Amino acid sequence: DNDKYNDDSTNLDSNNIDTTLNDSFVIIENLIPKPPPYPNFHRIYYSKEAWKTKLDKGLFNKSSLEDNVDNVNNDNLNNTIITNDKDLYQLVYNGDIWWNYSDKRFTYDDLVKKLNFCPQDLSDFLGLMGDSVDNIPGAPGLGQKTATALMSEYKSLDNIIENLDSIPSKVGSKYKRFIKIIEENKKIIYLSKKLATLDYISDIETDLKTLERGVGDINEIDSFFKKTGMKESLKNLWLKDIQKLMVT
Repeated sequence: DNDKYNDDSTNLDSNNIDTTLNDSFVIIENLIPKPPPYPNFHRIYYSKEAWKTKLDKGLFNKSSLEDNVDNVNNDNLNNTIITNDKDLYQLVYNGDIWWNYSDKRFTYDDLVKKLNFCPQDLSDFLGLMGDSVDNIPGAPGLGQKTATALMSEYKSLDNIIENLDSIPSKVGSKYKRFIKIIEENKKIIYLSKKLATLDYISDIETDLKTLERGVGDINEIDSFFKKTGMKESLKNLWLKDIQKLMVT
């Protein structure tokens, strides 16, 4: 019951993105290095008309976790999120598309069918099972299969918590043992959910220049990694990848 959530099997290369899209779209880009074999490339395309509308109305928001956008469905604007990170399913609403720039392309309805719950509730799912790639603990002993069964039936973490006693009858008697696990680990489950939730910042500057990457300080990054307790070998891998991406 410990199937890996992030399989990140397709590696995206910014050099392979069709440059003709640049003429019609504003591109919000964030390159996030991870140690092999988990490189990630995130890129979001906006029609220039949609971008102007968002700027005029102050709708642009930036996540503290990834460069992404707030939902703009009220303005009939659609987003295409190009990434290989399933955590960004949370950004997909009606009319939007999640695309790994390869063989996987999901609409909102596709994700509901795939997950058996709303993609905006993905953090509930990860709160239960955790995510080792992002150091999200989840409930001990509760893996992907159990989290999938519970979310498919109850659709949200709050609903699961409120109906724990019904788990054996609704999901199956073999899941009875997870009642105690969930009860004893509510705090860590909700903390894990918080860690997995994309956090929108509403007061970001809307000047396009603020989206340009600046010069980073590799020594400060090195110090930060040391403070987090990152292993030396892993730290060096990250620093090597980061240096490749830094603006000089």
